[in-house]
Formats: sequence, structure tokens, C-alpha cells
Amino acid sequence: MGEIIISVIVPVYNAQEHITRCIDSILSQTVSALEVICVDDGSADNSAALIEQAALRDSRIRLIKQENLHAGEARNNGIGNANGKYIAFLDADDIYYTDGALELLLRKAGKTGADMVKGSFRYLDENGRVFSDCFSRNSSAGFSHNKTVRFCDRPERFIHAADVPWNGLYRKAFLDEENIRFNNLLCVNDHSFYINCLVKAKKICFTSVCTVLYTIHREGSLVSRKTERFMPQISSYRIVRDICRELPREQFQPVMRQELMGVFGLYEALDEQGKKQREQPLCEFLRGLDENDVGTEYLEHFSYAQQYFLLRYGKTVSRRQYSPVKKLFALVKEHGFVSTAEMLTKRIRGKK
Repeated sequence: MGEIIISVIVPVYNAQEHITRCIDSILSQTVSALEVICVDDGSADNSAALIEQAALRDSRIRLIKQENLHAGEARNNGIGNANGKYIAFLDADDIYYTDGALELLLRKAGKTGADMVKGSFRYLDENGRVFSDCFSRNSSAGFSHNKTVRFCDRPERFIHAADVPWNGLYRKAFLDEENIRFNNLLCVNDHSFYINCLVKAKKICFTSVCTVLYTIHREGSLVSRKTERFMPQISSYRIVRDICRELPREQFQPVMRQELMGVFGLYEALDEQGKKQREQPLCEFLRGLDENDVGTEYLEHFSYAQQYFLLRYGKTVSRRQYSPVKKLFALVKEHGFVSTAEMLTKRIRGKK
């Protein structure tokens, strides 16, 4: 094998139903100078055997085995063993949207010299429906598509772009030089990776190139998964704060506001039993929170202001409402016109 341009890293855990389809999708890419690094994360099914069989047919496939340490550590293991100039990620139950997806991202990387290139993606639901939304299209960063940007240019917009790792291409030297890796949480182990790349990259390129067909699975209890995710969500807040603590205030606060929104958004999505189980840890987290992280004025207008003050201080307050015009300007500043219009349309339809 000659020079490897892209290393595609696939964390694998009990994925025997999907892994062959995933690997075939990678091997079909028009970029032939690639390697497929499958990191088996202690699977108890036939996943490893299927990867070994595929490796006999194509020498570009490599299998690495590890004990069950979760997807973040599996991806880190893959990065440490990668030989490519660029790193890409793909989950074992997903496929590339087209055979030319990686080549298009590679062209953008070559043209712009970007440390990170982020494309769009599409969803595939259980009924076979393929669709997208503002999140998957990176609509908040739409104004910058195909340009070279930095986080400091528009922090409020870039933090709302898709934070998944598998819609991007990353320069390996950049990841190594900045020591950027995934955290080892049970879940929410990829969000901090995106934030780390976002704030440290000297050049970023967002593009409309559709990269991945993301499969939505319905099995298992959604409520149970949300409950399991809550404590890692709090840990992720702290990890992101450590990553961003040296940023100027005008960049730091937008990030932390979004992190706090993520904590409360998940908490409010729990059922009553889940809230009861997580109320005490949330209270302890809030009591240790430095309100300067987000700004005291922001907390008065925070979407979850009543819950925040009740859980932290044991008192209720009335949330201060922005005027409709100011609220609209705030939404446009964070999400852009397209995303704001789509969100407002959904709200109007939901009230009918």
C-alpha cells in the first residue's frame, strides 16, 4: 500500500447486523488511498469475525481489539494507530451518502488548508424516509459555506452547527499538535471533541457536501437512555469549560450558555422518576457553577430561569422576557435567518 491520505475510523460494538454494509460503503469511496481502522470495543457478537473476513478481501482494512471502553476511547485508539494525513470517522451502523463524499471533503481541505472540514448529512428513519433539518445541514454556519473561517469570527453561530464527528475530515497533524482526543465518558464523548477542534483550528471550512446517511434506531427505551446520559452531560459541561477557559469572554460565554442549555434541556426531557433521581446531582452542580461562565443577565432571561433559580437557590423567580423584536434578533444572531424561520414555522404549526 502506498501513501495513505485518509484513515477512516469505525468504533464497533455489537454491530454484526450493520458492519459489513458500513465497511463496503467506505471501500466504495472514490478516494482509494485510504485505510479502514475498525476498533472493536469488546463486542460480544460476531462483529470482529466479520471484520476479519472483510480484511482478507481488502488489505486496507485493519482490526484493532480493545476491552469495552466505549466509543470515545475506541476512536482515540484509532487515531493513535492511523497513518493517514486526514482522519474521518464513521459509526458502524451508518454509511456514506455517496461514493464521492470523502473526495469532495478532501478537495475542500486541499483548497482551503483547513484543519477541519465539516459537511452536512441526512437521516434515515425506520420507515426508509431520508430527510434533513437545520442541524444536519449546518444551517447556522450556512453564511460561511465553502469559505475559510475561525471560531472567533462568529462563535454564536458555529456552536450551533452539528457537533457529530462523522460529518467531517480532520487534519491528523492538527489533532496531534493540539492533543485533541475524545473524552472517555459513557456517552456525550464526541461533543467536547467538536468544541476542541472548533476553538483551536486556525482554519475551518463548513460545506454543504452531504457526507453520511445517519440511521435512526428506535429500539430500547428512549427515556432510559436520556436518564443514563444526564450525568455524562454534566461532566461534559466541565470538560468543555476546561477546554475554553482561556478564551476571551465574548467567545467563552456563548459556548458555556449552550452547554448550560444542554444540561437543562436534557433534564426537562426526563420523566418524573428520572428528574427525581437526577435532581440532587443537578442541584450540587448548579451550586458550584460560576455564574460568570454564562453571565448573570443571561440567567435572568434563560429559557429555564425558573428551574435554575429554584434548584440552585430554592426560590422561584419570574423570567424576564425579551421583547418579541429583541428575541427575534437574538435567534437570528445565533441561528441565522434560515434556521430561525424553520424553528418559528414549526412552533406555529405546533400550536394549530
